[in-house]
Amino acid sequence: MDKWEKFWKSDENKNSLPDDFFKKNDEKYDYTEEKYEYTKSLTENAIQRNWITPTQFLCCPQKISNTPLNDYLNNLQIDKIFSNNQYGQSKIVKFGMSKDKKTIVVQTYTEGGVKNLYIAKITFENNLFVHTNGGSYFSDEGAEKYYTLALGEEWTGGEVLDDYC
Repeated sequence: MDKWEKFWKSDENKNSLPDDFFKKNDEKYDYTEEKYEYTKSLTENAIQRNWITPTQFLCCPQKISNTPLNDYLNNLQIDKIFSNNQYGQSKIVKFGMSKDKKTIVVQTYTEGGVKNLYIAKITFENNLFVHTNGGSYFSDEGAEKYYTLALGEEWTGGEVLDDYC
């Protein structure tokens, strides 16, 4: 077992959040359907959801204001480095605010690898910027489809390779 595997398998190094940390107010929501896994981020004021590798988010605001998502959105710029971790850096391809104004969606590109296009979703919950893994994609069309859907918009481009991978 290498040092990273040993480190992350240790319970003391995992972020322990209360079970109702992201409880939704919808009584019809079945909490057993979706299990979130949280990991500490390398960035202050941030946490990662379904994103295992500890990551630094370089555009994340250091201070929290009354408009945290707008502050984050203002820090984003195409070709700017969005995230950095032990496996490399991701540069911003495109970004936008969801229709409901509750989520920032960022499409990034990482050099090397087979699936080098990624989607990240950023929300502000319980005074933290929550970075959720939105998947990795083989094709520009796949990344575009899932970026569009994450924004809450309709996808009219049909099926893509990434629907099956």
